[in-house]
Amino acid sequence: MCGIAMTVNNEKLIYDGEPVKVAVTLKTPERNELDCSCGISVFINGLAQEVSTDGVNYGYMAIYKDQKPGNEYETELYFKPSVLPEDKDKDSLEVSFVSCSNADYKPSRLFLTLFGTHEFDLLRKTIEMTVDKEITNIIERETESEFTAELVKKPTHDMADFIPNNLTDNEYGLLYLSEDGSLSATYSLQNTAVGAHRLALFVNDKPATFNGGKSFCDIEVEPETKYLLDIVLDEDPDELGYIYMLDFYEEEVKNGVIYAHVDSPTPKIIVAHDFKR
Repeated sequence: MCGIAMTVNNEKLIYDGEPVKVAVTLKTPERNELDCSCGISVFINGLAQEVSTDGVNYGYMAIYKDQKPGNEYETELYFKPSVLPEDKDKDSLEVSFVSCSNADYKPSRLFLTLFGTHEFDLLRKTIEMTVDKEITNIIERETESEFTAELVKKPTHDMADFIPNNLTDNEYGLLYLSEDGSLSATYSLQNTAVGAHRLALFVNDKPATFNGGKSFCDIEVEPETKYLLDIVLDEDPDELGYIYMLDFYEEEVKNGVIYAHVDSPTPKIIVAHDFKR
């Protein structure tokens, strides 16, 4: 990965009815020989926020391009707060910032890989935001919890990832569309921190729904247990798009310090049902 270090400089955030402006520092290591990019996504309780690099054009990942090796950049990030119904009356909220390496790279038939790109930081930066004005953008979301669980003594190679759905050609870990253009897949989760997890699904860096309107997977992870979830995307994705699941959880470590984590494997690339290399 490109190794860009992201630092959120605000000690606290305030929502006053306008998009929230965040001061961000991006630092690139000198060992990188090429210009690279950094994507930043923002979440409240696992809900992706609309973000912008300029306060004008919004999406679900702000991408800072052409970062020169060995440089430090002082920049800004904007986001429009939206919340789940259970968070709408809170006076303060925890806002999580997640950085992603080389997020502007897109797969192609010539380079059918995302290796070394689209890798997320394992630790997310979480900052408290005071709500001085009511957040009116309330997002209804349904949660999936129908995992299949099985005991395992040792983790298998499918630790936390989509399982390739074409057994005749899984060398590249691709996901194949059905003949009608839909996508069905199985997600495997194991060998991760015990406790509460919230998983959110993304296609091309945008939140995606599955299994009839579900947006999240909430699960209480037990030790030595493998969890499997079958999903069907509600909307047919484009060929050569990419799909991934972000896993939000907290883990207590030494001296009582609790770190906020977000895990994701390298996204899986989506190809046509009859794709051949």
